[in-house]
Amino acid sequence: MTQELLIEIRQAVDAALAEGKTFKQFQDELEPLLGKRGWLGKVLMKDGSMVELGTPRRLKIIYDTHMRTARAAGQWVRIERNKAALPYLRYGLGPSREHRLQHVQWEGLILPVDDPFWDTHLPRMAGAVGVVSGR
Repeated sequence: MTQELLIEIRQAVDAALAEGKTFKQFQDELEPLLGKRGWLGKVLMKDGSMVELGTPRRLKIIYDTHMRTARAAGQWVRIERNKAALPYLRYGLGPSREHRLQHVQWEGLILPVDDPFWDTHLPRMAGAVGVVSGR
């Protein structure tokens, strides 16, 4: 993995975000680049072990992580922009079947947007799932 390859992957992610590309489109465009750079498929390591690089699963993780991060960042911008009209946030549980007890205890908690609670309980850059603005 080189810095140049990381920059190219980042550019592909940015393009996917800007153009609203599906994972399939992202994958179809990125896999040839990764193959050409030797970051796709199985590789024999110096110690004799076989390692699989750049799997479709790994690409999906890259895609999903960046899409969630962008969504969380956009959500926080919207919350900040609207806090004069919608000054509170309500903590809500996400779609998981099971939740940690502590999260269940926070369900429905309503606090001002600027409350320090949100600094640690609303990931602004890592998927703000379950938090609803203005309700």
